[in-house]
Amino acid sequence: MTRDGMAPLLKRITKGILQTVAPNAQMPYRIARWLRQKEKQGRLIASNTGGRLKGAPDGLPLPPGRLMSLVQGTTNVQEFLTDGRATAQEVVRVLKANGVEIGSLRTVLDFGCGCGRVLRHLHAIPGVQLHGTDYNRQPIDWCKRRLRFAQFELNGLSPPLAYETEQFDLIYALSVFTHLPESLQLAWMSELSRILRPGGYLLMTTHGESYLTEEERKRFRSGRLVVRQSRAAGSNPFFTAHSPEYMKTHLPPDLAIVDFVPETRRKGEPPSRLCWQDGYLLTKRSG
Repeated sequence: MTRDGMAPLLKRITKGILQTVAPNAQMPYRIARWLRQKEKQGRLIASNTGGRLKGAPDGLPLPPGRLMSLVQGTTNVQEFLTDGRATAQEVVRVLKANGVEIGSLRTVLDFGCGCGRVLRHLHAIPGVQLHGTDYNRQPIDWCKRRLRFAQFELNGLSPPLAYETEQFDLIYALSVFTHLPESLQLAWMSELSRILRPGGYLLMTTHGESYLTEEERKRFRSGRLVVRQSRAAGSNPFFTAHSPEYMKTHLPPDLAIVDFVPETRRKGEPPSRLCWQDGYLLTKRSG
């Protein structure tokens, strides 16, 4: 059965069960909730099955659901593609708003690339050498096998990276510094500065004030880092939030802020890391 035909069928089955079990009374809340969950799961399975059979519009392989879930918390194929494309477009937009055409760059690094969620949407830009690195081996192994348009490397939780000094024109790190303690934050900023060429750009995102409790906002507004250490550093539950004041005072001396893009969360628009998090475009000073 096709994806379009499966969803109505699941809806009719659910409705039939409700009418049979309780035709003249309210269904108990827990049973009704369970049925809604099963219907939702059925729609997701149908959507993913149809999406995988159809294939990605860019013609590139789709990662398995476990890797999608690792990088964005869902196995939904359509969300994976839509969110990744929206984020890539936002990267291009922020650069262009600051006078930088991504097609004019020679080398680009996705720091924390996962399974290529964003990088896959830049592969058609001519003349640009694309690289990706991540400290999680599983998505990197998959990228090396399946995404041949870029070069991928495995990195550790702490520096260094396997790249030459001043190798890249652009590095972007989307929702990476949001999951690191301060000691690793400072170490990685220095390492990314090392591999960025003078005049090059670093685009990174951070958690902003809207994610915080009232008590955390006091610390945030005082210019200090906010950290929730619920899991190991580098994992998604490890939470870090940066204020603009903190960023201004903790950058390596050779990096300067070019633009600050506050989170927007505009309704009706595809979500991206540059909508749901604060963005900073940095440049490396020459000399």
